[in-house]
Amino acid sequence: MAEKTQPSMKEKGNILFVGGNSFVRDSFITLFEREGYDCKSVSMAKDALQLLKINRFTIVLIDTPLADMNGLDLCRRIHRLYPAKRQILFVDYQNRPTVREACEAGIVDWIEKPVSSSAVDRVIFRVKK
Repeated sequence: MAEKTQPSMKEKGNILFVGGNSFVRDSFITLFEREGYDCKSVSMAKDALQLLKINRFTIVLIDTPLADMNGLDLCRRIHRLYPAKRQILFVDYQNRPTVREACEAGIVDWIEKPVSSSAVDRVIFRVKK
């Protein structure tokens, strides 16, 4: 009988986490790496756009606010350049996009703050299906 093995990082996927808060960024990267994802994180939209030119990410998580660009504007730009990218936006309740705005920006889902790791797990599982 063949032994079952855990999916490799490549099979799990690659995540790009874009967020201005280093504590939040580092916490989620640690969580995703423990789950077997290959992760990169940046604090600025311009850095995310540079990484997207040279890397294939399964999912892009964007935690707002960002210093150099509005999170929804970053999603729009990513969607225009890389329409197949799956994007998830972390938002405050007051600043959540309308369904129309989210679809136009290429957002496949959003997570309201405060964010829990279980909420992120559920959304990533749904998005990867």
